[in-house]
Amino acid sequence: MQNTFARESVLKNVLRFSLPYLLSYFLQTLYGMADLLLIGQFDGVAGTTAVSIGSQVMHMVTVMLVGLAMGITVGIGHAVGAGENRRAGSTIGNGAVLFLVLSAALAALLAFLPRIDPHRENYRKFAKGYRVLRLAFALFYLLAACTVPVAALFPQVFRQFPFSRLMLAALGLLFCVLGNFMPKFRHNYFCGIRTPWTLASETCWRRTHRFAGPLWFWGGLALAAGSFFLSGRWLAAATAALGAVLVVPAYLYSYFIYKSSGED
Repeated sequence: MQNTFARESVLKNVLRFSLPYLLSYFLQTLYGMADLLLIGQFDGVAGTTAVSIGSQVMHMVTVMLVGLAMGITVGIGHAVGAGENRRAGSTIGNGAVLFLVLSAALAALLAFLPRIDPHRENYRKFAKGYRVLRLAFALFYLLAACTVPVAALFPQVFRQFPFSRLMLAALGLLFCVLGNFMPKFRHNYFCGIRTPWTLASETCWRRTHRFAGPLWFWGGLALAAGSFFLSGRWLAAATAALGAVLVVPAYLYSYFIYKSSGED
């Protein structure tokens, strides 16, 4: 028999679904603590402050987006379960408008961050790449907003090609954009691969981004292609493996480059 919330303990189900979510945020908090601890040893007050602000901003944006998406889903579920189609349509429309506004807010945030970066002058050296990056992120969130009303109005479309595959393909293309411009990123505290060693050394920053750029481009292209052809289980495994390939080699490479340069 299939288990449901109505047939099991509410507390048991809440714990089952919330513990992985809480664990992910605990790990994110540990990452921020390690980031601050290490950058404090290699850089000064300005660098430590910038890393702290950047971590809090990204954490805030992530929590807001996840919370809003969950709230909209709950609202739609209540309306559909009660048979109130008008309220369901209203919730879907409001959700789409909300994410459109968030796309504009994200673009404004990305435009504002360079103004408070201690290395703000370096953004002029990759101004074109940063503008394209801002546009790519805005379009990604715009796509997420547009799929909400399309899924409601034309559900048969997403039966042929699920929403998750569409967003993975879009995410892969976003990685391609990042990888293409990554070698041109200059030393800053908000945009790029922020390890303690890249933030402490401009040489390490430059070499790490030149190394990681092709990885992100071809990895994103593989993810976009795989979203069309791989089955669900293989696609999930490939996505997890790709995440490790994009993050771990660049992190380790930055450490070894920093150590080999003798700057410590």
